[in-house]
Amino acid sequence: MIAATQISGNIRPDNQTLDVLISTLGQFGINATYPSVDEPSFYVSDEHLAWRHYDKELALYEAIASSPFHIVFNDGEITEDIGRQVLYAMAKSCPILMTGVPTFASTLSPFTRDIIVAHMPQFHSISLPHLEPQEMKSLINDITTRDYGLTKNERTLIQSRVKAHFRKLLDQAQNIYVKK
Repeated sequence: MIAATQISGNIRPDNQTLDVLISTLGQFGINATYPSVDEPSFYVSDEHLAWRHYDKELALYEAIASSPFHIVFNDGEITEDIGRQVLYAMAKSCPILMTGVPTFASTLSPFTRDIIVAHMPQFHSISLPHLEPQEMKSLINDITTRDYGLTKNERTLIQSRVKAHFRKLLDQAQNIYVKK
């Protein structure tokens, strides 16, 4: 199997459990990537950072849309960014693999929280990093696309939130040029 998937969640560079999960998925030919935190760089100007962030976000959402499943590595709180990624995956009928019971950030919008909670029974909630490789392979082989039964209104609101996110990123990047 050659596939790729995205991992949303509280990604930290020193997270050994995440490293094990990515390594195990790699054994089955699945390239698991995740959003990287922009690292400050003394040789890159602010304008390049803003555009680089926009490009990374665009690549992330394109990858979510084309992935056979989406992993939510929720060893921390589900923030608005993570929630938006989950909703986008749901709108694309992408199966969600959640690594545990979610904890929601207090800043998470009620809309995002309510949609996730309403559809959590349709997620695969399992401790992926602790599965034996053969168990994980069996789970992944059995995954099929999901119809989350989102209403037309919910789909429209999800798409508008994703578009608003990209408009905000684009405005931030363009404002750097205006200020000069």
